[in-house]
Parts: sequence; structure tokens; C-alpha cells
Amino acid sequence: MKSMILHVVSQMHIGGLEKGIKNIVTQLTGFQHVILVLETLDLKWVATLPNTVMVIVLNRKPGPLFRSYLKIIYWIKTLQPDLIHTRNLSTLECQLLAKYCRVRACIHSEHGRDSSDLFGLCKKRQRWRKLFRPFVDRYFTVSEELSRYLQEKIKIAAKKITVIPNGVELPLNYQPLKTGNPLRIGMVMRLVDNKQPLHCLEALAQLKQLPIQCDIVGSGPEMSKVKQAIIDLSLSAQVNLLDKQYHLQEFYQHWHLVVLPSQFEGCSNVVLEAMAAGLVVIASDIPGNQAIIRSGENGLLYPFGKVDALKQCLISCLLSEGTRTLLGNAAYKTIEKNFTLSVMLKTYERCYKELLCAV
Repeated sequence: MKSMILHVVSQMHIGGLEKGIKNIVTQLTGFQHVILVLETLDLKWVATLPNTVMVIVLNRKPGPLFRSYLKIIYWIKTLQPDLIHTRNLSTLECQLLAKYCRVRACIHSEHGRDSSDLFGLCKKRQRWRKLFRPFVDRYFTVSEELSRYLQEKIKIAAKKITVIPNGVELPLNYQPLKTGNPLRIGMVMRLVDNKQPLHCLEALAQLKQLPIQCDIVGSGPEMSKVKQAIIDLSLSAQVNLLDKQYHLQEFYQHWHLVVLPSQFEGCSNVVLEAMAAGLVVIASDIPGNQAIIRSGENGLLYPFGKVDALKQCLISCLLSEGTRTLLGNAAYKTIEKNFTLSVMLKTYERCYKELLCAV
């Protein structure tokens, strides 16, 4: 009989965390998978999951999680999972409920940071994470930076933490060279303040003499600001503002490069997918991106918030097909060597089995 894993998430919408869960529940068929969504979900996204995966949504309202304890306990006791895997701070309390329900193994993973505490400095959140340490058997993180944070700020022993970077599939037909005009730039992001899409728009406003088209794929609370910036910077003819997309591969095939101006990233799936498609990625010089991109070798990094530096990176790539080809080839090889989906899945599978055998 297959061991059951209960994956607990706050929300289930299209994004990097959700893509990771989809890969796990689709590919790791040696386990039975159930997903418990505490708040809301995107039905179109959930429809892409295998029909063997049960998805439960509580539709809880914003506020303290203890108001939903009885519902969560009901589902844990009804399902009787062998392992519970919670993700990010908003679901951490469920570790206590899992122990109360005598779940055999408990995993918590950190995939990024909350937009209101990008550097993890909030003392209240630190105390909250420390409070639930006794209930977690193993921690996963998507980056070394997040692992160091758990060790240094939350005082979790290194032996309890496993770093599992995100992984992506390599395209079946790799075509590293993107030619033609206009030159197309892609940005894929949730439109929130942390992602800083306005920085790229400000850089593009200084490059109107070049034949450039920019596609911004995503949605979020900053949408109105982005629309207004496009008007204010007279970029309506150059910038296409698109909604969230469920199949990005078609876009990667038509872009020359991808820009990610974020203030914080854990291990960006967009960066990995773009590099796997042989695209040059220009990204802010932050730890999450530094773990993937070696500036000048397989992509370009620039100081976060420095619009002029971003503009120079754009010019160096847009004006030189040779630079795009060189960096794009190296980007593909980086993913092929270090960030494939198969490597990620094997690590998850090994860790799940080890923990289940140890308890």
C-alpha cells in the first residue's frame, strides 16, 4: 500500500511553489498525494493536476488559523496521512495539529519570504517559527540562503535541513539562437512590490530608439501602477501587458531574453525555465539569483534598483547576437548540469522515504 503524503498550502494559484507541487504529485507516483488548501485556489490550475490527486479546499477567511483547527484536524484524522508537508510560514501551525493527530513524519519547507518581511527580520515571525520547531522532523529549503536563515535566526540544526533547489524540464527541441526583429523581452512575475516591474519599464523608456517589444506576463495588486507607468513613460506601443499564463513555453520560444528585477527570490522557476530554453536572463544581483547565474558567464546580474545598470545590461544583449548566443548556450548547460527536474524529484523521493523509514 502506498504511503500517503498530505501537502498543505495556504493558496493554490499559478506560481513557482504550485509548479513544484504539481511536479511532485505528478511524477512521484510511488506515493499517494492529497493537497489541502487552507484558503483559495485557481480551478483552472487545479484542473491540470492528475485526477488521482485529491484536492481539498477550506476557503478559510483571513485571520488567525486557530479558527480552522477543527476542520484541519478533521481532515488529518479522516485521511490518516503517513507524512505531512507544510509550506511557508502561513501553514506552519499545521505541524502542531499533525503531531496531535499522530502523523508519522512531519516536513516543513521554505520557498521564499513574505512580501512584508523580505529579509526575515521580523522578530514576531522569528519567535513564531521557533515555537513550532519541536513539531517538525525535517526542514526543506530551495536555497542555501534560506537554509542559513533557519540555522542562524531560528536556531535549527543544520542536520535537520535539506536544501532542494527547484528543477525544470529541459525542452525536447533545444534552439539556443533567437533571431529576428523586433527584439522581444519577457517578464514573468506576480505584480507585487517585491518584483519591481517598474524598474524594467524605466530602463526601457530610455531605449525607445531600439526595436524592442516587452511582454509582461502576470497579475497582482500592482497591476494599476504598472498600467499607469506604461502610459506615463509612453511605452504603450512597446509593452504588452498580459494576464497570468498556464503554458509559458510558447512565450520562451519567441523571446530573446528575460528580465527579473526582484528584490528577493528563493530559487526562481522563471529564471530556470528561461535558461533551460537557452535565453539570456538579466536579473537583480541578490542571493537567490547568484546561486543560479554567474554574471557574464551564463547570464547577467545588476545591482538591485539600479536602472542605469539594468539599461546597460539590456543594451549589451540586445545589440549583440553573439553575446545572446554565448550566454544562452551556457545558461542551458547550467540547467542541464545542476537544475533538472529529475534531480529535484529524486531528492524529494529519497528524503520522503528516509523520513518515513526513520519513524
